[in-house]
Amino acid sequence: MKSNDIKKYFNRDGYVIIKNFFSNKILNEAKKEIFYRSKSLIDDDDKYTYNSDKFDIYIKNSLKKNPIFSSKFYDISKKFLSMHNFVFNKKISNLAKFLLSTENVGILNRAYGYRMDKPRDSKFLTQLHQDYIQNLGSPEGLVFYTSLKDVKKRDGPVIIYEGSHKLGILKTKIETNSFNKSRSYNLSISKRNLSNFKKKELLIKAGDLAVFNFLLLHKSSKNISNDIRWSMVSRFFSFDSEIGKKKMFPGGLQESIKFEDIHPEKVI
Repeated sequence: MKSNDIKKYFNRDGYVIIKNFFSNKILNEAKKEIFYRSKSLIDDDDKYTYNSDKFDIYIKNSLKKNPIFSSKFYDISKKFLSMHNFVFNKKISNLAKFLLSTENVGILNRAYGYRMDKPRDSKFLTQLHQDYIQNLGSPEGLVFYTSLKDVKKRDGPVIIYEGSHKLGILKTKIETNSFNKSRSYNLSISKRNLSNFKKKELLIKAGDLAVFNFLLLHKSSKNISNDIRWSMVSRFFSFDSEIGKKKMFPGGLQESIKFEDIHPEKVI
């Protein structure tokens, strides 16, 4: 895809997919690190040799034998060198500058890492949201999303609403869980208004890159396959943002910074 087309589609639809963005070398480095780290950390009587199609065999086995392991593994995966090769890839930073039309870009601290969408899991599905609300930085931001496996309909692809970024920052209602102090933000948009935007499943292939506008509406869908859907996510923003400058480019919930403290006017 030509550069001008990439920017045109991104500005029009709020997202763009760039085919074969990451090389097989980077993908294989990631798969190998996931395989060998999990092999060294998990207590599994079965011993496997590396296979690029089954790189997550130990994680997959742990879902039944030791469910806590996958959660702990998710936490330490942010420290993997292979994951940082995705996040701090020069091609990514150059693309961020191009799409945000500035040399002054930053990366959101702690807002990157692997995501594991487990088979047949409903508990941790991500509801309809705008990334900016939980990540902040500045509204002029980007989500970079790629997958280590081909994503088919049964794998629970991300669902996006084309052009919905043009709504701007939506008003939201905050719900808190008194037990674990978690927070969720329910966007103020009716089903009727949401239906004005084309709903699309992102059926991407391994190595493809999807880039979302920070304000694009999107959500998870249920993974009904027997495999984990592995994705890598990172987030960049513009230091030229006037809103960002006024707020000194805050982080997000990962840094205990709340949307309602930055945008009280957007809370219902």
